[in-house]
Amino acid sequence: MSVRNLIARMREERDLEDLLFAYPYLIDPSLEKPRRQVVINKRLRLDLRFELAGGKQLIVELKRGKVGTAEVEQLQTYRREIGSRKTRGILVGAFLTEAAEKEIQSLRGAITFRQLGRDIPTRIIVCSDCRRARDASLERCPSDGSSKTI
Repeated sequence: MSVRNLIARMREERDLEDLLFAYPYLIDPSLEKPRRQVVINKRLRLDLRFELAGGKQLIVELKRGKVGTAEVEQLQTYRREIGSRKTRGILVGAFLTEAAEKEIQSLRGAITFRQLGRDIPTRIIVCSDCRRARDASLERCPSDGSSKTI
């Protein structure tokens, strides 16, 4: 991979992180402001971390491209370092390989996958009334029914 391609890919992942940091409810409607680029130890840094009720946590790892078994293992490593019993993980990416899907299924809900463009919109608009982001393909805001956008 050329340096130029690597920089472009990093920028794309950073753009995705910026979007989901600003509008975390695009991942899940119940989520509020996360912490970002959380250092777990000297060699591990995760993209987004949400504090949930009961001392539980949700960690999110973002990938612009495919999510394979290496990415599942990466998130499992983060979960082990943080304390896996109270930590769930979400992998966000363009698509999931068959092997990664099998591995995620074997984890029984400890890690889930959210697909860009299907589960998480990649083109958004912002409602001018409630200021919530939504999928640009929706005519009306799911929060207040308005069709006005910024």
